[in-house]
Amino acid sequence: IISPMLATQAVLSGDCDFGVTILDPNQNTSQLEIELLWKEPLYLIAARDSTQVGDVATRMELENLPYITPVRGQIVRELIDEALRALGVVRTRSVLEFGHPDPILRAIRADQGAGFVFQSALPSDLEASGLRRVRTPQMKMAMPLFLIHPNDAKFSQPQTDLMNRIRNYFLKKQPLFQSAHDGDSA
Repeated sequence: IISPMLATQAVLSGDCDFGVTILDPNQNTSQLEIELLWKEPLYLIAARDSTQVGDVATRMELENLPYITPVRGQIVRELIDEALRALGVVRTRSVLEFGHPDPILRAIRADQGAGFVFQSALPSDLEASGLRRVRTPQMKMAMPLFLIHPNDAKFSQPQTDLMNRIRNYFLKKQPLFQSAHDGDSA
């Protein structure tokens, strides 16, 4: 697991034959074939017994909530900030920043704040893990995940089989909360 920029560079340089990554919008991808695999939902998560936010976050709560966030400069942080700005939430209070979802979830579980977390990083049983989802009906957030490879790539049968297994895995994935399709995501 590496940053999107490093993953893209590894594919462009030939160090990797292909990659599964989110894309850095500032990176030149003109020499790549890019295939959308899945739009990874992000959900607002709080400690199970937290009183900092209710079961549904209002715009005012989103503005005043202490956040546990990805590090500034990470693509996911930019996505979260942009989605909040689109709601008119221009200032947020990030109380802790981490570069990986595990410490973000630990800080949320300790009720240091709430945070937007990728579906794939969530434990299978939120409540048993001391967490809960906070609905945000006014915002839907998802990060596109891509399969990338050089335009001129030629793949062996095992590589093609592996890429097809990856594609099939993502074809079967569903949002954790089905309401993600009706504007009640994140």
